[in-house]
Amino acid sequence: MGGHYIPRQDGEFDIWFLNLLQYIRKKTQEGPGRWTDIPEREISALIAANEDWRTYYEPTLLPHTPAATADKNNARKRAESVISHFVQRFLQWHQVTDADRVNMRIPTREKTRAVH
Repeated sequence: MGGHYIPRQDGEFDIWFLNLLQYIRKKTQEGPGRWTDIPEREISALIAANEDWRTYYEPTLLPHTPAATADKNNARKRAESVISHFVQRFLQWHQVTDADRVNMRIPTREKTRAVH
């Protein structure tokens, strides 16, 4: 599922998605600046995708039916689609630094990986 930067395990994905969303909201609410160019409707779509994911993910944390698992998997696919679109459209431009990308755990512009 998803891009190579999207965690595979549902629990990790849940935490990662929330972190991504919180980071984006913080950066877009900092007042006049470079991240204020992101349309509010796009941020709202990301929030809605997170809410949709959580609606179907949380019931699978308890004993559940195969149908609940299928619903969760479909919600995750929808969320990953919204995330991928958002990352490609808004987080690839030059105002988003590699430090921002590291904080959001998305790919940096670095051509080769370096050991730090």
